[in-house]
Amino acid sequence: MPTDSEGQPPLTELISPSRAVWAGRVSQHRREQIAARMAHPTHEGPTGPVQSERLALDLAQVRIAWATQVQERWLPVVKMLCRELDNVSSVVLCSSAGGAVATYGLASADVARASNLTGVLFGAAAALNESGLESVHLTAGITHTVVAPVHGTEMGQHVLAVTADGATIATPLITQTRRAAEELRGLLAGQP
Repeated sequence: MPTDSEGQPPLTELISPSRAVWAGRVSQHRREQIAARMAHPTHEGPTGPVQSERLALDLAQVRIAWATQVQERWLPVVKMLCRELDNVSSVVLCSSAGGAVATYGLASADVARASNLTGVLFGAAAALNESGLESVHLTAGITHTVVAPVHGTEMGQHVLAVTADGATIATPLITQTRRAAEELRGLLAGQP
């Protein structure tokens, strides 16, 4: 057991984390201070942490309202993609960090994973490309995915990913995804 400079055991001792205890002594005066503070709160109304929670709630409400407007505005773009391209299986609009904003053709369980992967993919490609990145094209058999940036939205940069099946779809998919990203940029930059 450790001792102080006079050879006496200390009044407090930090016990190893495996025992998960802290042996110590609180003075009677401190106990009285704590009891008095609990019996007579000194503050009326919310305190700092509550205000922080309210700020986070306000920001969450702004994001939800924005995402609702986005979903209304992006529907014509998705319809255009489905009309122009055969076999569109999914369309994802997410933040550049991978947070889902709007999706088409995905099961609810797949939305978070697909959005996260889209954000990561685009971030990696942008880091490797020194000039402005126009799109990223992935191919797996006859399935093609094109990811394009949606610059200039009021909530920061976003990413659009369109996936379609077809042996000859690559070139039209790249062109239409870029066009859709530009349309979304125009629609989302003009939000009130």
